[in-house]
Amino acid sequence: MKEETAVENLREIKRILDGVGVNFWLDSGTLLGAIRDGKIIEWDSDVDLSTWYNYAERIISAFAKFKQKGFTVVLNRKKSIVTATRLGCQVEVDLYHEKGRYAWSVSPVHPRGRKRGSTLYQQKIKKFDRMFNWAMDMLIPKICARPEGASIRKSERFLPILPLKLRQFLTDMIWSILDRRSLIAPLVISKHHVQKLSTIRFYGMNVNVPFDVEKYLEYRYGSNWKISTKEWKYEDDGAIRSVRLCDFLADI
Repeated sequence: MKEETAVENLREIKRILDGVGVNFWLDSGTLLGAIRDGKIIEWDSDVDLSTWYNYAERIISAFAKFKQKGFTVVLNRKKSIVTATRLGCQVEVDLYHEKGRYAWSVSPVHPRGRKRGSTLYQQKIKKFDRMFNWAMDMLIPKICARPEGASIRKSERFLPILPLKLRQFLTDMIWSILDRRSLIAPLVISKHHVQKLSTIRFYGMNVNVPFDVEKYLEYRYGSNWKISTKEWKYEDDGAIRSVRLCDFLADI
């Protein structure tokens, strides 16, 4: 990913999102680079932003503007992510849901052990997508408002009539299966980090970052977050390791 392209994409997306009133913040690797290095990490593969799922409709309303500026843009409601790509540079906007004192999103993890581009790898990705989407059909109706005009899923009619303990058992079972197969990674953070935001200067732009950003980065990347390394693994993210999503779905 070229730094110049990433910065220009970020600048344009900021204009678009600001124009429709979407309050977003830098997140993940982009946030880490901004605070630690004052720039985008040179080996990073995309730009990471986050906002609330409640803003999904506003983002959709701006799709025409994205396309006018040359972006290919997609919203995947089940995976709660908007992806905007231009000139080979991808910008991902995670859409966080609220649950009690937590904010969470669902992030798919690519199957391991296969080379990208291989037939077996592609088959495993398709199998992963089928299982992931099935699980989201089971779980998302309990925690998200159904989009206007969307058809009612069978699980949306079925789950509410189950006893709470049985619903919890099914929830735990689904996430346990997906966890063991390294198919999904629920990203869970304390909501206070992003309920109130701070502002920094980044490539000449005023951009939002989580409140008490250094503690947030320590939570995500560990106490050595200020040390630059290529060895960090996605699975080491504190937002994945510290809280299992099913632990706070029980009272839905």
